[in-house]
Amino acid sequence: MTSNDGRIDARDFAFGVLSVLWVGSFFFNGLALKGFPPLTLVLLRVALAACGGFFGALAIGSALLMIDGRVLNLAC
Repeated sequence: MTSNDGRIDARDFAFGVLSVLWVGSFFFNGLALKGFPPLTLVLLRVALAACGGFFGALAIGSALLMIDGRVLNLAC
């Protein structure tokens, strides 16, 4: 543990950003639940995460599909 001289370093800043994102997710979920049913929100969040994962894997050139033990690289 290092001594704290009152300055904010990168770790403190990252913790603050994560805290704001954490609180923001609860806030916006509360707002969204007033307009949509819960299962609709679950579907939208899972679909968004799946699309992000798919396009993220494409961006880094990851193998996305395996058929009969063969890996098909869709990013080429």
